[in-house]
Amino acid sequence: MVSTSRETEHSTNSCAHCRKDATLVCNSCHHAPDIHGGKVDTAWYCSPGCQIADRSQHKTACKKAQDRRALYRAGATTQQVFYRYLEKFPDRKFRKVEKKGDDDFFIYMDHPNEDNIAVFPSSWDACDSEEDRMTVLTLLTCEVSTGFTHVLLDIMLPGAFQDVTRLDYRAKGHRRRVTIVDEEGYHDDNTAYKHSIVTATLHNGERYAIDITGPQYGHYDPVVPWDLYKASRVREVLTACPLRDVEQSQKAAGSKAGGVGAPKTPEERFAEVFVAAAKSWQVRNGPLDGTMRMREETFRKRQAGLVDFIDGEVARMKKAMGAEELPVGADRAGFNHESDSQDIK
Repeated sequence: MVSTSRETEHSTNSCAHCRKDATLVCNSCHHAPDIHGGKVDTAWYCSPGCQIADRSQHKTACKKAQDRRALYRAGATTQQVFYRYLEKFPDRKFRKVEKKGDDDFFIYMDHPNEDNIAVFPSSWDACDSEEDRMTVLTLLTCEVSTGFTHVLLDIMLPGAFQDVTRLDYRAKGHRRRVTIVDEEGYHDDNTAYKHSIVTATLHNGERYAIDITGPQYGHYDPVVPWDLYKASRVREVLTACPLRDVEQSQKAAGSKAGGVGAPKTPEERFAEVFVAAAKSWQVRNGPLDGTMRMREETFRKRQAGLVDFIDGEVARMKKAMGAEELPVGADRAGFNHESDSQDIK
């Protein structure tokens, strides 16, 4: 049976079973997101007896709300872990970052034609807030982020999805614009690029966009109901492919190009580190799937510990790699200016 807690503030809620005034709320779905991007209409009760009597009516909606909240939490955790990773293994080298107005950024690149540069920006003077930093940090990282998202979701919510897809599209609804300036003064801004995200469909049929690099466009919510996301951010869908097929194709291409014994990319090493770190963390703290379903206060504490633990393991990975040159190239291409993909309906 799901638990309830008493709300101490004055409440005008009615009992879901008998319609009397209610002060007990179902903890399992309280403050959970709904399919429209808001919050669910949580069940309230006047007594534990009414909650028991209403269980058969409430359990289906409650289970959907719990699954939805677990996904939102897993998406937010994935985003935090990805940012920590980028701070240690950045995708590009920036010479200077300028901010003009509230929402326009100019990034000056060093060695724009060298794909193996991976140096963290030395100055963040232009970034007035954490949101500014996220905007700059996630630039040109959308493609590699889809693989990270898949790895982390597989560990945190095993068996939760009937479908996980990589979707490439041309974006609209930009809230921020980032212009890249090379050494010759050539300007190119992110509003013209294609964007890559993950879409995930839960077993109840609800579909969501998981976009952990949305901050480069000024969007900071990593999980959004697909219909809402599509209407507000997608101008044109280019391709959609099951993510496992994409990863198998990339792995085969990498093996062919690098041959037997080719060095692993940082992303491949991270996947191994994360899986090992997650297993180690779960020994002490219990299954990650259960963590994603805990009460809010308990979840926040566990989430912070998990992110810090993984961050420590990635730091050790970086130290072990030493001064080794990190292969970036096609595996970390981020945005593509052109797309040879066929449009789909």
